[in-house]
Amino acid sequence: MQVPGSGWGWPGRVGRTRGTLGMVSWSRRWLAAVGVVMGVAGAVASPVVAWADPPGPTDFRTTIVTDVPAGITVAILGGDSFLQVTADPGVAVSVAGYQGEPFVEYLPDGDVRENRASPSYWISQSKDGASLPAGVSADSPVEWVTVASDGSYAWHDHRTHLMGAPVGAPGDVVARGDVPFVIDGAESVVSFETTWLPAASPLPAIVGAIAGLAAAAWAAVSYRRGQATAAAAVGGAAAAAALAIGLTQFVSLPRVVGAPWTLWVLPLTALVALAATSRWRGPTADALCAVAGVELVLWALARRSGLTAAILPTDTPFWLDRAITAFAGVVGVGLAASALVALVATITAPPSGLPHRDDALTAS
Repeated sequence: MQVPGSGWGWPGRVGRTRGTLGMVSWSRRWLAAVGVVMGVAGAVASPVVAWADPPGPTDFRTTIVTDVPAGITVAILGGDSFLQVTADPGVAVSVAGYQGEPFVEYLPDGDVRENRASPSYWISQSKDGASLPAGVSADSPVEWVTVASDGSYAWHDHRTHLMGAPVGAPGDVVARGDVPFVIDGAESVVSFETTWLPAASPLPAIVGAIAGLAAAAWAAVSYRRGQATAAAAVGGAAAAAALAIGLTQFVSLPRVVGAPWTLWVLPLTALVALAATSRWRGPTADALCAVAGVELVLWALARRSGLTAAILPTDTPFWLDRAITAFAGVVGVGLAASALVALVATITAPPSGLPHRDDALTAS
């Protein structure tokens, strides 16, 4: 039987007795609401502290089209995003900038230095290019800064990827470039080509979204029946899958390219919040579920460009990454909506003469 004051038809959500119990009830309700606001604010703010320009999904692949000279190893990270150069131990290597100025050098002891007064340094801060500070030119005095000690470094080198809009059609080579090296005093050049790839099939994302809709519907029904723990379990499964995908991507990329911590922090936060619902009940559990849902939604939104991009910066099979991203995002929407409706119903319910069902369970 539903008790008067239970809110918007959500079973068992009633107020406490008046007086002290009522004050405690209202305090917990508003604390829960504050928790939601703080959780959402933290989730929104967290991507801001991520690396400014990490590798992202792309429809372009850069390949090396000439032999790489002895003494170095050259690789392209993220499809076309970063040029990674690794020097063999004891080998001295220098890389000239776009205007021929000193840019990056590798010392025989493994230290890697970057000329922070080079125009190429400033322009390479973003894959799409960046503006030069006043007074910086190819003739500026060299300012070497050590950026690595293991003989390996990576940067956005605009000679290795397309700058601007592509001309042609998917399948065409849309950019070519050369990077000059001096290796133990010998000059050499490595050449690159960038190919425009067709967009990926949307099928994995569609399948993931459909599975997410089914899971979200089941979670909503569970919430409607007063089974918040069961709904949290659905969200927990989505958060665990998202965490595995995010961690794999995070460790797939060298640290120097700045993989954002939000790849795994957001789903981990969601998972911890949902696990806490086994201890906390009532409006506190609703707030935790709402925060977890919002975290999953933000995680999926940050990855939305990868749903159809040809290349993803991860070792996870691309189809699986797309499916889990869509699944977690849809589950997050459903979980957050169900939890927020329940939380609002609890907060707005006037105190009654009966204790809250979940509070009684906790007290026992």
